[in-house]
Amino acid sequence: MGSMLNVEQQIKLCTEFSDLEIKQAMFFIPSDKSLRPDGFNSRFFKSAWDEIGPLICKDVQEFCCSGSLLRSWNSTNW
Repeated sequence: MGSMLNVEQQIKLCTEFSDLEIKQAMFFIPSDKSLRPDGFNSRFFKSAWDEIGPLICKDVQEFCCSGSLLRSWNSTNW
């Protein structure tokens, strides 16, 4: 049997990501990496973060709580 998480670690896994943690994750991605099939790479999301960051954070947090992705995130695949 491998290592087990202590109670503090288990609780941390169940907490929501903060907006800052989501932003840090986005900004950690190299700018030339494509995140979506529509061709927008992470450079676009970083440069437009002031306008779209709060919406992205809301959607990421909703996904983490519900486990379902908004249909609009896949709308470019049609």
